[in-house]
Amino acid sequence: MRRWVLLIVIVLAVLLGLLVGMLNAQVVTLDVLLTTLQASLGLVVILAFVSGLLLGVMALWVLRLVPMRFRLKRLQREIQQSSQVNDSVLPESAKSTPANRLSG
Repeated sequence: MRRWVLLIVIVLAVLLGLLVGMLNAQVVTLDVLLTTLQASLGLVVILAFVSGLLLGVMALWVLRLVPMRFRLKRLQREIQQSSQVNDSVLPESAKSTPANRLSG
């Protein structure tokens, strides 16, 4: 179901992009840093939208996912340290590995 929704959204986005490109065929001059580019207005609008979308996704990644990864690593370290403390408290018979228990 999720794939169908994603496919429909992608098809609608492509159709919307084609519509914008066809309705805005005028050539515009775009000054970019040290050079000037000429492109259709529809292409410029679509490129501006895509670049804004990419910047938004990158901002989400930096502001949301990177701190979560740091938090996950910190929690994993705490769990590892907690298990080491528990191992030092356990009696010697409980510390043996399952393979040692089976072999005798």
